[in-house]
Amino acid sequence: MTSCQAATPPEAEFASDCTKVAEAAREYLTGRGFAESSPSQGGFSHFYSGRKLLDAAGKRVSSGRIRREFAEHIPWVEWGGPLHASAEIRLASTSSGCRMSLRIWFGSNGVTVVGVLPIDGGMVLKGNGKLESSYADAMKAKLESVRAQPPSAQDPAGPSKP
Repeated sequence: MTSCQAATPPEAEFASDCTKVAEAAREYLTGRGFAESSPSQGGFSHFYSGRKLLDAAGKRVSSGRIRREFAEHIPWVEWGGPLHASAEIRLASTSSGCRMSLRIWFGSNGVTVVGVLPIDGGMVLKGNGKLESSYADAMKAKLESVRAQPPSAQDPAGPSKP
């Protein structure tokens, strides 16, 4: 399978500036099992997953779940090794805050098998948008809950004393 990425990644609108959205996205994705592989440059960041990937509810995302729930249709005759995720975030400032597009794709290293024939090289599967949307919704909820708190509650040092 040679497909790499969905044509239009899911987008989410945030009522926060892109700096805060980037910080929230980085914190959220690292809490789900991703590590940042390249520092943010011009509103673009790339992440990769380690061995333990979690969904928005905190449940483990196995290769089987990826194939059943989070990747676009895979022909039953095609399979490969354990799948790992890569994520790409693009941010763009808008008049009301920030627009984030989040794209996730899944890949395996090694041999891909089509039917019974091994083919050298890995497999790359497009995300179907379900994991991306649930992650974006959770990030948005987190940012909105922080914005709803009084300023003294947002300060990790606590309220200032007179």
